[in-house]
Amino acid sequence: MLGNQTKFIALDTPTIFLRPKQDFGNTWLEHIHEVVMPDSISLIPSAPFWFLLIVMASLYSAWNIWGVYCRWKINSYRRAAKKMTERLQERFLGGDYLALRELPEIIRRSALSVWPREVIVALVGNDWNVFLASSLADPCATNDEILGVTQLAYLSDESLKNISVDEANKYFSWVTYWLVNHNDPEREA
Repeated sequence: MLGNQTKFIALDTPTIFLRPKQDFGNTWLEHIHEVVMPDSISLIPSAPFWFLLIVMASLYSAWNIWGVYCRWKINSYRRAAKKMTERLQERFLGGDYLALRELPEIIRRSALSVWPREVIVALVGNDWNVFLASSLADPCATNDEILGVTQLAYLSDESLKNISVDEANKYFSWVTYWLVNHNDPEREA
């Protein structure tokens, strides 16, 4: 007995990988080849009709985008007047009652942006009130509200101080409604 010593026995044959015998394994797998993948599908359409369809769709989209841009540009005066009205309302709520005097000016400026100058300048007094009422497709205001808004520019400082917040908010909301909903003569034609 050797005790606690361990001896390694060397193998007589070298450790190499041996080829399997001729008849070893599945003979059906000997002639297998890799699967050849087909060419990738092209993203370019192969039929000429698709090119025509793409061009037509592009032109249609460009036309619609141009129309949206033109409407946005045409209505820029509405957006500017609406912002001015909101600022005036903030000034009024902050205690500046004289801000009410500028409401009729906003309406007049907006009307001058759309209708011919000769038409708007000729309208004064009751004709102007009738014009404002008729320029709305669905008039929601009474003649008293329209008269109240158009007369704000001519009221004294004391009269402007006596206007309640509810009445002023009614004027501001009517002006905003008119700015958003008045008929555009170019669209009517």
